[in-house]
Amino acid sequence: AISAPPQLDSDRMERAFDPSRQNSPDSTGEYQTLTLLHTAPGGLGMALEEELAMLTREREEDLEVSASETPVSGQDSDLLSLFRQKEKDLVLAAKLGKALLERNQDLTKQYDKMTKDLNDKLE
Repeated sequence: AISAPPQLDSDRMERAFDPSRQNSPDSTGEYQTLTLLHTAPGGLGMALEEELAMLTREREEDLEVSASETPVSGQDSDLLSLFRQKEKDLVLAAKLGKALLERNQDLTKQYDKMTKDLNDKLE
């Protein structure tokens, strides 16, 4: 029987500063990244955390670029800004979902290989 790994939620994540994640020499601040409080074997792992940090940086850079664009006027600018934000959130969620799916597939392959190896040893 296959049991699903425990699911992670936002209560198990914390914000951390990592100066090594700066991608330009002229940046003055440190990027915020999400790290897992308790990464158990079979957890998301460092590769996925790095992917999430990269996607978060891309989103922050896109927000800075869109903020510098000339807005329309009045309520239209608010709606346009909200629409852009929602669109970027959706793209970020899609990229993160894809990364999670790929990680899940990798873990499934590892599990299958370990099961096969164990069965071979038991025979």
